[in-house]
Amino acid sequence: MHDICKLDTLFAELGTRYGIANLRLPPHGAVGLRLKDGTELHLEYEKARGTLYAYCNVLPIPGDDASRLKLFAHMLELNFLDSGIDNGALSMQKDMAVCHVRFRIADVPFDAFDRALQKLLTRRLDIAKQLRAGMTSDTPKAARASRSTFTLMTALRQES
Repeated sequence: MHDICKLDTLFAELGTRYGIANLRLPPHGAVGLRLKDGTELHLEYEKARGTLYAYCNVLPIPGDDASRLKLFAHMLELNFLDSGIDNGALSMQKDMAVCHVRFRIADVPFDAFDRALQKLLTRRLDIAKQLRAGMTSDTPKAARASRSTFTLMTALRQES
C-alpha cells in the first residue's frame, strides 16, 4: 500500500477510535491535536523517509544554565538507558523538552501505532517527573552527568 493511502487509513482509524470526525493529515504533512486532558499531540509525516513522527511536550526548558544542563544530562541519560517508550526518544523543540516516537509507515499496523501513541502519552508524565527530580538532585551521578553535558556543549559551541 502506498504511504499516503496507509496514512489516510491510519488517521481514519485513529479518528474513529477517538471520536475525531474526518481526521486526516493535511497536505503540508503535520497536524496537532489537543486531547481532552489538554495534552497536545503532534503528528508529522516526513515523506522522504516514509516516517511518521508523533511527539508531545514534556516540560519547558529552564532559562538558567545550571538547570538547563541538568535537564539535558537527564534527557541524554533517559535516551541511553531507555525512556520506556518503544522507538521513542527525548529531544528539544524551541523552548520545550519533547518526547517523540517514530513509525515507518510501510511497516506499522494500526494497533501497534495506537499502542505506541498510548505509551507515549502515558510515559510522558512519568518522564516529566523524572526530569524534574533530576534537575533538583545533587547526587554524584547528577553532577557527573552535568559536567559531561557541559563539556559536550562547550565542544559544540567551539565548532560553530
